[in-house]
Amino acid sequence: MQSTSVVGFNCFESLLTASRTCEFFYNITSTHQIVPNNDGQFYFIQFPPTISQTMTTETLSTQRIQTTEPIQQAVQAFWPFDNSAKDLYGNYNSLGMNSVEYSNLSITGHGSSLLCSSDRAVNMNSPLNIVNSSFTFELWINIKSYTSSWWLGIMGQCWSQKENQCLHIATRNKVSYFGFFNNDCSGTTQLKVATWYHLSFVYDAVNNLQLIYLNGVLECMRSSVDPLLITSPIPPLTIGMITLYANFYFNGMLDQISFVNRAKSEREILRDATLIAQYSFDYNSSLDFGPNKINGSTLNVSFITDGRVNDALFFAQNNNGSYFLARDLVLLGVPNKPFSISMWLRPSSSNNTGIIVYLDTQSASNWCMPILGFTVSGQLIAQNTQAGRTINVTGPTLPVGVWTHVVYVYSIARRLLLYVNGTYISATVVFSRNTPNSPINLYIGNCPLGNQCHCSVGSIAPKQYYGAIDEFQVYSRELSVNDIENLSNLSNI
Repeated sequence: MQSTSVVGFNCFESLLTASRTCEFFYNITSTHQIVPNNDGQFYFIQFPPTISQTMTTETLSTQRIQTTEPIQQAVQAFWPFDNSAKDLYGNYNSLGMNSVEYSNLSITGHGSSLLCSSDRAVNMNSPLNIVNSSFTFELWINIKSYTSSWWLGIMGQCWSQKENQCLHIATRNKVSYFGFFNNDCSGTTQLKVATWYHLSFVYDAVNNLQLIYLNGVLECMRSSVDPLLITSPIPPLTIGMITLYANFYFNGMLDQISFVNRAKSEREILRDATLIAQYSFDYNSSLDFGPNKINGSTLNVSFITDGRVNDALFFAQNNNGSYFLARDLVLLGVPNKPFSISMWLRPSSSNNTGIIVYLDTQSASNWCMPILGFTVSGQLIAQNTQAGRTINVTGPTLPVGVWTHVVYVYSIARRLLLYVNGTYISATVVFSRNTPNSPINLYIGNCPLGNQCHCSVGSIAPKQYYGAIDEFQVYSRELSVNDIENLSNLSNI
């Protein structure tokens, strides 16, 4: 099909069949159709061009196009709080109350977050109508300290202090809290100060459920809950404050607040809460396709079109100072916090040596460590350190010119685990991961000084990696065996 023949593009969803259809239009008639299925793939179906306005169902060809994510409804509002209270989509901008302030600390490691205190919050300009409907609010919080009140208000929309007339999202007695007034759901985990938490508050109007998720894990579920029934006029949504018997303000940082007018699934929420970054390297880019948009940068690298999925990052043998860099990954710097890194590798040299993943920080501690790479003999190795001692797991020698799936895991049990092509290789003894509790820079392919890494390299050869890397994902949790099997089979988790 030539691009000049396309005169329109339309997507629609059938409420009767719960199906979604996207069509290209050729001279008024639909000639191409994209049909999504449940496993996150598209089927691109070409119809024979006709001059009739009746769409034919006869197909000439079908081409399967792999995608990395399922179809998702667009977020209705998103407040990143990068020195502004504006909604990224321009629908629900907010105004600061009493000279609102912003912190230069953020869960993304860049930009800023909303700094709330005893008299500072934001008020939305346009009313957000969530009456009698499903919705999901997601955000990151970091509590500075607890006040004398039981309440730290996060978000509110209160018409009257009557049942189902007052939305309040908060912490109450140091746990997460979500209610419509006398119709409430309370968490159980006490939230620590000076700690980043991801919170999700979901109301499912179809099943009459209130749900709270903490770091992607269900914290509270309450059934037979009537919807929010605020009457007109709809009051403004407040962020950083709730109004119950009095005004209760949040004390700390709020960041990356999102709203969508549907009940998100448990899988979606776990992804939003724990996927730190996702680099697919498609479209010759270093963009983060995960929820945090921590875009990377490159030095002396190229992109190839024959990646494991679409495009891939490539380190050529004539470049010895090449790397990809993702800066300031906050959750990777938390001591002893579980994390996982998943990727596809295709070495191009028969003498596989060099660094695949290198971590460092620009803080005063000057902490650094290559954690995944090849030994001088070409074996894959995963490692870390404790008190100056290198702890590692040795894997196989990877075949040249063949895509291999590799997963590095630091587990809840404080052990390092290595998986290759979905198969468990081995694990280390228990050890403490003594990171500096500050944001971490992640390099792919080399250390920042080329072959002269400025810290102990352990058993990894301090050299340039040669070959391709694709579908690089970083998680702030221990991936399960089922997760790893799915990733090795190019399925979503």
